[in-house]
Amino acid sequence: MIAKLFQIFRDSRPIFCVILPAMPGIYRPRHPERTVLYRVLFHHFDRFLSEYESCFEKEYGFLRPIIKEVVERYLECGNPRYGFARIRCPSCGE
Repeated sequence: MIAKLFQIFRDSRPIFCVILPAMPGIYRPRHPERTVLYRVLFHHFDRFLSEYESCFEKEYGFLRPIIKEVVERYLECGNPRYGFARIRCPSCGE
């Protein structure tokens, strides 16, 4: 896929735009489960949570709740079981 790069000047600051060719009707799943990070978190994060207090809390402090939320959202992202959106242009149908 060849991208055309245009530089537009506005207020003396460059703005970059990348224009990619349209690929209508093709769905390409991300497959996050194939990444090393995903597999490590999927298989070991629950154990990490259960052992954090006894192993790491004295040295690093309490585990902020946002950490668990972010990891759970990462594991759900890209998984159609947790919902998905199909978006189509009403004008051209792509």
